[in-house]
Amino acid sequence: MSGPDLTTRNNAYLAWQRDREQAGPWPYFRRHDTALIPRATAVSDASAITHGPNFGDQDHPAVLDAAHQALRDYGPITAGSPALGGANPVGKALEAGLAEALRTEHVALFSTG
Repeated sequence: MSGPDLTTRNNAYLAWQRDREQAGPWPYFRRHDTALIPRATAVSDASAITHGPNFGDQDHPAVLDAAHQALRDYGPITAGSPALGGANPVGKALEAGLAEALRTEHVALFSTG
């Protein structure tokens, strides 16, 4: 097998990430420590705690009600790719609506990023 070995191939990236975290401009974090409410708390890879405004609408009553209804209707289904059983009726309806709006035959949504 050629190329870097699997245990070291990411070392350059990890060093770059560590340097950016230590310098302060690393904008990513691993977890939220509070609900996604107007003031949320996030924790970085380096365990730095950040408090700040959440400009999303995740805490809007209509969004919370829709999420609760989806859990009642479909349960906590997988967030996997559609090819591996991650599709659901709501997502398929959204794909169909987007395909119609975009005037295209197919649309594929990937909830996993």
